[in-house]
Amino acid sequence: MKPTMDDVQVVLARFDESDWDELHIDAGDFRLHVSKSPRSERAVSAPSAIAPAAAPQQAPTAPAATTPGAGADDTGAGEQGDELAEGVVVRAPSLGTFYRSPKPGAEPYVEVGSEVTASSQLCLLEVMKLYTAVEAGVDGVIVQVLVDDSALVEHGQPLFVVRPHGE
Repeated sequence: MKPTMDDVQVVLARFDESDWDELHIDAGDFRLHVSKSPRSERAVSAPSAIAPAAAPQQAPTAPAATTPGAGADDTGAGEQGDELAEGVVVRAPSLGTFYRSPKPGAEPYVEVGSEVTASSQLCLLEVMKLYTAVEAGVDGVIVQVLVDDSALVEHGQPLFVVRPHGE
């Protein structure tokens, strides 16, 4: 049985939460080596064990989708058609761990009420020690933060709602 990308993400999330320095998994033709040490000579390798489409993607400069509406659903569990607070929904460009600040203990990039430009960085998504900056994609004001810091998010999951200027 070959592991899925979801299986790998669960393992990596558990590894990140652990006090382990390294992890090695050998299962048939699937091999995984991750290390918290920057001096590790080996990297993650899984030739043909995971579909190529599962690789992390670069963050788009614009939100993946917009959802106009007047609802007030703060759960963040939304699907594509959910009505959230009025505004543009900024969605996760890939799966990963959601970080609101550049490092632990630092101030978040944005809060509810923060003014943002299209190029303002809102958060980081981390997958296997690779970080992707997520930008607002629109000038406006943050009206909702839909995800808790350090939560694992899925591709396309709503992260923020931005009310564009002029609305």
